[in-house]
Amino acid sequence: MSTIDVLKAKIGDSNKGIMRSNRFRIEISGGGGTVASSTVSLYCDSVNLPGRQIATTEHFVGMKAYKKPYGYINDDVTMTFLMTNDFTQWDYFKLWSNQIVSPYNALGNQHEVSYKEDYTREVSIYTMDINNKDTKCVKLLNAFPVTVNSVELAMANENATTQLTVMLAYDDWIDDNISYNP
Repeated sequence: MSTIDVLKAKIGDSNKGIMRSNRFRIEISGGGGTVASSTVSLYCDSVNLPGRQIATTEHFVGMKAYKKPYGYINDDVTMTFLMTNDFTQWDYFKLWSNQIVSPYNALGNQHEVSYKEDYTREVSIYTMDINNKDTKCVKLLNAFPVTVNSVELAMANENATTQLTVMLAYDDWIDDNISYNP
């Protein structure tokens, strides 16, 4: 049996098929002021699932160095949103950022950093099959934006859509199992 036949048989046996990267949705819990998070979520054009790096230090045994794990580091999650003419997405993340570190006010008062429990949110990233049925849910716990990128405007981008990229930090992530039955 050829390698391709073995692969096709394995995919057929799994009854789930190959995951498609364009089948996803996100949910951001709470907040947003006058802008609903469900509205912003609709415009999510891309997102990455969280990665994890094992943190190591060198441990010497004689003259030989070995890597020794001592913890892990979670990668920030990047989301890209399609922008609408009313700036809904930009306003949402600007308001959220202002909840974290308050901007100067008209009286010139100093910036203030809020308590973590006042600005963090749960962010859920769902993967879906070709029938739009949820297959996996990854939850970012205590997430908040650490970067709201600038929005590029250019005369040369006549037929391009405008996008907003946001990076989220979080305490940890969990794989919230979904009982998937196609």
